[in-house]
Amino acid sequence: MKKTTFSHSLLSLCLLFLISILGGGNAVNAQTTVTKTSFTDEEKTGASLDEVVSYTTAKGGGTSEPGIYSGELRLYQPSSGKNYGNSIQIAVVDGYSLVSVSITTSQATDYSYILDESTEHSAKTSLAANATATVDGLSNKSITFYCMGSSKKNRLNISSIAVTYVSTATGSTEPELSYNPASGVVLSSNIAGWSAPALTSEVIGDLSSLSFTY
Repeated sequence: MKKTTFSHSLLSLCLLFLISILGGGNAVNAQTTVTKTSFTDEEKTGASLDEVVSYTTAKGGGTSEPGIYSGELRLYQPSSGKNYGNSIQIAVVDGYSLVSVSITTSQATDYSYILDESTEHSAKTSLAANATATVDGLSNKSITFYCMGSSKKNRLNISSIAVTYVSTATGSTEPELSYNPASGVVLSSNIAGWSAPALTSEVIGDLSSLSFTY
């Protein structure tokens, strides 16, 4: 533990210094991109890409349950009389928003998607083998892709997923340092995942000096 005492005349400078060494200037809305390029059998029903992004699959109107083949996530085509086959929902936790989502398929197929809890599908779109479907300009919590291939030769075999997301925190990006005799020194910030270090103060006389322990 370190204890440093500052004269009252240097208080403003010291406060700025403390903010700078304790994490000031972090951007609230910095974008993060995560990718997944292989899948295990345990991940056919869902998995996390990181602490923010995860996916879940569903059979829906598909001819079989989603599966894993050669390290790829297979979504089956619609069964007879169904419009949509297996699906995959990609979502972020509270406090974040999707910006862009891409899926790559090793097999030519058709797909559509919905956003959040909507039931309105996008237009049916064809995707060539080894091509990537990207939906960007998003500000949603989730997106769900549906396989609409017409046969076993047109399944959505996902070889990779890429997701860009952003924190939805708002306000100042700088930690704020304040002092009053009742609560002492308070250091706070709305930066996602930021935690304040232990920081206390001690008043000597009539604020002729101020001490911080950290």
